Amino acid sequence: GRCDSANNNAACHWDGGDCCEAFCRDYIYDCGSNGYNCLDPVAAQYLGCFLPTDHNGNNLMTLATRLEDDQMSVPLCQSHCSSRGQGIASLQGKYCYCFTLL
Repeated sequence: GRCDSANNNAACHWDGGDCCEAFCRDYIYDCGSNGYNCLDPVAAQYLGCFLPTDHNGNNLMTLATRLEDDQMSVPLCQSHCSSRGQGIASLQGKYCYCFTLL
């Protein structure tokens, strides 16, 4: 879950999501241990306009999973999310996003 600037590019899939707080998952390193620098244009475009907030600006849901597949479809995206016990699936091109309510 550590953001590595050398891997934060399209060829390296934006360091596997480690540089975006919404996509990062703790693994060998804790997320945020090297800060965040979210350059993934999909994350910036999508997350900036979707996540609803309450009247204090707190997120009401969180991104649980982002999947990438050139053959992604709405039914496949929904199936991926429900098999993980997550909901509120959204499809943006080849990316499937699964959200959970907070």
